[in-house]
Amino acid sequence: MAQTTAQRLNMLQDKLLTEQFVHNTGLGNEVGFYIFDYAPQDELLVRTRVPEIRRYTEKQLQVKVQNFDLFTIVLQFFEARGYMDKNFQMEAKRGSAILFERMQKALKLATNRDELVSYIATHYDPNAIIF
Repeated sequence: MAQTTAQRLNMLQDKLLTEQFVHNTGLGNEVGFYIFDYAPQDELLVRTRVPEIRRYTEKQLQVKVQNFDLFTIVLQFFEARGYMDKNFQMEAKRGSAILFERMQKALKLATNRDELVSYIATHYDPNAIIF
């Protein structure tokens, strides 16, 4: 039987405290990362639990935990440029697929000028656990 998102979040909290995760060992010289996927209907649960897990991990490990919320970063990008109303209008007139395509272009995703990568690189703390 598949585990619920709540159960998996509890396991994630435990995983963050393991020696292997903290010291990035057992990965064959690779950069350690852990992807936590979940169903869209569990978004509010995840948004509630992430700050709790972050605070708990920081307290237990005495280390800074940084959280890069891609949704928030994208919103800030478009809000800072005054594009939110234009995006809503475009979606209403041309549909979500066209808006998505235009947003990808504006963010320069998967290029050497990728706005998300640039944001993370600028705000990244090399001594922190990235969440």
